Amino acid sequence: MKSNSFILLSAITFATSSMAYTQSLSSEAGVYQTLPYRIYVPAHLDTTEKVPLILFLHGAGERGNDNTAQLIHGVSNLVDYSIRTNQPFVLLAPQCPAGSQWVNVPWNAAQHTMPPTPSESLKLALDLVRQTMDTQPVDPHRIYVTGLSMGGFGTWDCIQRNPDIFAAAVPVCGGGDIALAAKIKNVPVWVFHGDQDPVVSPQRSRDMVNAIRQAGGWPRYTEYAGVGHDAWTATYDNDEVWDWLLAQNLQQRHQWRHLFNGKDLTGWHPKITGFDPDDNAGNLFRVEDGVIKVSYDHFDRFTNQFGHLFYKEPFSRYILRIEYRFVGEQTPGGPAWAFRNSGVMIHSQSPQSMGKDQDFPVSVEVQMLGGNGTDPRPTANVCTPGTNIVMNDQLITTHCTNSTSKTYHGDQWVNLEVEVHGSDTIKHLVNGEVVLTYEMPQLDENDPDAKPLIQDGKLMLDSGFICVQAESHPVEFRRVELLPLP
Repeated sequence: MKSNSFILLSAITFATSSMAYTQSLSSEAGVYQTLPYRIYVPAHLDTTEKVPLILFLHGAGERGNDNTAQLIHGVSNLVDYSIRTNQPFVLLAPQCPAGSQWVNVPWNAAQHTMPPTPSESLKLALDLVRQTMDTQPVDPHRIYVTGLSMGGFGTWDCIQRNPDIFAAAVPVCGGGDIALAAKIKNVPVWVFHGDQDPVVSPQRSRDMVNAIRQAGGWPRYTEYAGVGHDAWTATYDNDEVWDWLLAQNLQQRHQWRHLFNGKDLTGWHPKITGFDPDDNAGNLFRVEDGVIKVSYDHFDRFTNQFGHLFYKEPFSRYILRIEYRFVGEQTPGGPAWAFRNSGVMIHSQSPQSMGKDQDFPVSVEVQMLGGNGTDPRPTANVCTPGTNIVMNDQLITTHCTNSTSKTYHGDQWVNLEVEVHGSDTIKHLVNGEVVLTYEMPQLDENDPDAKPLIQDGKLMLDSGFICVQAESHPVEFRRVELLPLP
């Protein structure tokens, strides 16, 4: 480490309301060339063990050369998290000099173009990251960056200049160059901003998120209602943020599976009420213009031709991504509740195990709803044909539970993600926002379709098939992608 000074700090003890956690953390204060920095390394770390590295970029108010001010926001949250959860990582917290910026752009501009070269401070910070990778037992596939305000701009700048170094990023109330969105479309980002921010407009984050989404990426976005510039306190105090960040890995970018090839229904199998498996009656499911279309145009009326299109193999732990949109008018005869209504089923029974006249597979349904042009109508709800779930430690037997999503009127495309951890936690995300979380999906022992599926009294569902629905309203699906999770 090119450091001309260092200080070893004593053991740090953190306490929670329930218990105290004590662990020695080696904290070194140094200067890399002209850049003051702090580095935290877990004590007694086995040098054969590779751990993540997190680069933390502070805001404008913490600039200087005291090598202390940059620790005011966020750093203690990260150290505390590492101790409480027993997740070791190396943490780098450099300090930008007074009068300098991580990115040499105005913070209150509507947009900015990334400067051709990084600022001197950011260049040194990136060089410090590279040197730390050489001198510490760092996993090169798990390098992360986060920053607030001025550091939020620095976070965007880091990944736009080095998309193949950083496995993921958490920019807080910052802004990037929307012209470079395509360059980072495959970089996992979780963006945070307050909707009342008077210093850096939340439109900066919205524009970046929208640009990445338009480029084909799947960014996460959380906007705090009624919050001003301080979007970092709630963000950095949220364990879920760090759980997500540390779960990202550069190698995952090459492990996504495209379940739909954009050309035909290879690998997919229909099951329509009243018909045998693989009988695609009325050409209900078809591929046109690169999308899977659900169309009842070969039926005079809807008479309970509920359809499900199953992927060929079951899955247990994964992230599923799918884009959908509702189009046109509902098929005559369709029930009122099925207006702009569809879904994707997870942990489903196989099509072969369904009864010929069974309307819905036993499964957990991620319900898709389109707006009616007037009323609130959340999407990515959960419905439970033949199943139950647990929310807030309570068994939920109600058939459908609404999410907190926005309403999406008209024929717009909507990005849906489902994060599935076997029989543990399941999350629904809409356009990058977490809108519903539950756990312990299980068979309903009182449901006649579920009873034959219960073996040896086991109710818990930890795997199953994935299928998309046809419920009388035309709907289209595209970009069906799946990332297997360990």
